Amino acid sequence: MACTWRIRHKLMLGMFLVVLIMALLLGGTLYGLASYRAAMGICDSKLQELDLAVKLKEEIRKLQIPSPDGGQQARVIQDRIPSIKATLDEFAHKLDESRIRGRAPDDGKKEQGFVTILDKDLQEIVLALQWETEQPIGTAWGEKRDPLRIDSPVRKKMVDLETHVSDLIGTITDVLKDRVDHTKREARRSIMLLIITGILAVLLMAGNLRFFYRWVAQPIRDLELGVSRVARGDFQHRIEIHSGD
Repeated sequence: MACTWRIRHKLMLGMFLVVLIMALLLGGTLYGLASYRAAMGICDSKLQELDLAVKLKEEIRKLQIPSPDGGQQARVIQDRIPSIKATLDEFAHKLDESRIRGRAPDDGKKEQGFVTILDKDLQEIVLALQWETEQPIGTAWGEKRDPLRIDSPVRKKMVDLETHVSDLIGTITDVLKDRVDHTKREARRSIMLLIITGILAVLLMAGNLRFFYRWVAQPIRDLELGVSRVARGDFQHRIEIHSGD
């Protein structure tokens, strides 16, 4: 029975309960901090990706800006494409970094798909632009087509490119929104966990105090009182101690 345990064993049990209480509180706190850190890490990476996606969209919009001198529009577009490609590569590199660090929900498959589509769109614009520059207009053999005209294949590819980068921005925004909602749920869960672990800690601490009083303090008090009676000459008094010590 527990009442026959030695006092040192009871103290060890009490120490175990104290450690258990601390572990419960620490576990609940660490769970909340880990959830918060993971959420903030994903949000930080996605915000950086969003900045690059917005920058990419701004670069794409520059393709449709007419050249200042009113001519050589094809050459102007060709000169602007490398900047778009560089920004797209920078975004792809950032996405790979997020995936490696585990900060890309669903392993960033949607974002990777858009990178592939945008890269293909750029290649198609280059090919369409090359075709446009090789086609003269009617009888004016030396005059070239305007790649920004409404029915131009180049213009259509530019519209597709801008649409796809807008979809990419929308995807990143959705991921951020989902992550914020997930963080709110995790925060509520963490609060509930801390409340539960706090209640359990209080109950365990109350039980531990009760245990210490009945199994340790009370036997020592009985021993002290009995020894005092014997010291006063009551040699017939029998000290009843059942701690096993």
